[in-house]
Amino acid sequence: MPNAWIDALKEYNKGNNSWCVVKKGTPEYDKVKNIMERKKEKKNEIVIHDKRSWAQRQEDMKRAEKSARAESAARRKEASSLVNPSKKGVKEANKHLQGIHEHKMKTDPKYAELKNRPIKDEPPLNATKKKKKKGVLF
Repeated sequence: MPNAWIDALKEYNKGNNSWCVVKKGTPEYDKVKNIMERKKEKKNEIVIHDKRSWAQRQEDMKRAEKSARAESAARRKEASSLVNPSKKGVKEANKHLQGIHEHKMKTDPKYAELKNRPIKDEPPLNATKKKKKKGVLF
């Protein structure tokens, strides 16, 4: 906490070339004491800058907090979709893939040929052939 006497002396000596510490009982001492009193009164003053009612200030604070939360949620949602494109949604991902497929069909003849070939009747990949059992037949 700053010393009130030193602060008052700084204000009293402001603009002088030399520093002066006043003696007790002199008129200069009374000036420094008056400066101290003024500073003390200023410190104890309550200044109300906002003339709105308490309820209005509370309402404004809640509204500002709510909008800040909404903005934050929107930023988080956008950031998560940039990091993980799968969170954009299945419809958007399918549209994107469909667009790529259509572009390749138009521009790459080999791709179009592979996509348009007839499908053969092949067994599924996980299907296995049954093995014949060797051994005694009963």
